[in-house]
Order: sequence, then structure tokens, then C-alpha cells
Amino acid sequence: MTGEQFLDKVRRIEKITKISWEIKGKDSFDPDEVKVSVIADGEEISVLYPNPHINEPGSFNCYVSLCLIINKLMSQLKKDFTFYAEDDLADAVNCARKQLNG
Repeated sequence: MTGEQFLDKVRRIEKITKISWEIKGKDSFDPDEVKVSVIADGEEISVLYPNPHINEPGSFNCYVSLCLIINKLMSQLKKDFTFYAEDDLADAVNCARKQLNG
């Protein structure tokens, strides 16, 4: 999926109902893989969480993808919160989860 296609997909989301962490690996303090799972309009969207210790190709795309989803949720909840690329991603995901879960 291209960035433009993903942006269109996020723009078409009507309702986000769940955001959760997906951690794979034996050690939760040093996982093999971390993803953020989003349930939107009954469909699961899973986005790889960029490893802050490794500058992998595509990390910025994952970061921006999560920013778009979190900002869409805040708009849905009519909250005055905008997440920017320089903000801490884990804090933003946890804030979004808290807002969604009340």
C-alpha cells in the first residue's frame, strides 16, 4: 500500500473502537517485534512500531502512519489534541488508548 492509499484509508475511517499493543517475543522488555493494532470500522489495521534504537528503512513511514491514526481518533473524540512527529510515540499511543477507554 502506498502512502497516499494509506492516507485515503485513514481519511475514510468513520469510527475507531480499539487501540492496543501487540508484543512478540519472549522478553517484553526486549521484544522481537512491537505493533500497534487498531480496530477501525470493524477492520484491524496493524502498524509496526518503529524501534527507537535502530534507524530501519520505513521507520518514519510507520511513525507517520501512527500519527495519522491517533490524530483521526482525537478528531473522532472531539479532543483538542494533535500529535506531531517530534512527540513521543509511545506516550501518544498510550494517551489515545486512555482517551478511547475513558
